[in-house]
Amino acid sequence: MLLNHARLPACFDAAGRLVTLDRQDRGLWDTREIAEGVRVLQSALAAGRPGRYQLEAAVAALHDDAASAAETDWPQVLAWYDDLVALSRDPVRQDPAAVLGRAVAVGHVRGPAAGLREADRLRATLGDRHRWHAVRGHLHELAGDLASAGAAYAEAARRATNVAERDHLVRQAARARAAAPARATTAAARPAAAPRSPGA
Repeated sequence: MLLNHARLPACFDAAGRLVTLDRQDRGLWDTREIAEGVRVLQSALAAGRPGRYQLEAAVAALHDDAASAAETDWPQVLAWYDDLVALSRDPVRQDPAAVLGRAVAVGHVRGPAAGLREADRLRATLGDRHRWHAVRGHLHELAGDLASAGAAYAEAARRATNVAERDHLVRQAARARAAAPARATTAAARPAAAPRSPGA
């Protein structure tokens, strides 16, 4: 798929370590491949009744179109995931990547707590998969709960079988755990605000 292939130059750093989409240098993406991918996608969508590949490409196109991770059109990402999940009679079992992606999108659109509720709803079927734990780590991190994020990333790393993914998740867990006490210490050291008078 052109829209995903265009990101390959940014998927690994100079040391060969995995770089997640939100942290990639978008200046390394192949803009010609993205433009061609978007052209093909628009033609497919114009034909009506998009299928799985077209919907997955539509999600990829939205990520590729964003100048930064913060500028991602998450409401539209969620809308495409809704359509993608609706294609399957049992999406949790038949398309786990879509339902986990949707949980992330829910977290960005409706708040991390809503995203975690979506993820927890999938626990019975997907709770033994490393990506379920990685998604929960991302959502906890989005919520600012870095201790829980670190624990979730560590569990995801324990279950991962791909070496690059496992090493990345180990680093994610270490980063979250290292930042958690620092944040708490900073908050504790911050002087209390002066009390405001009733008329202020």
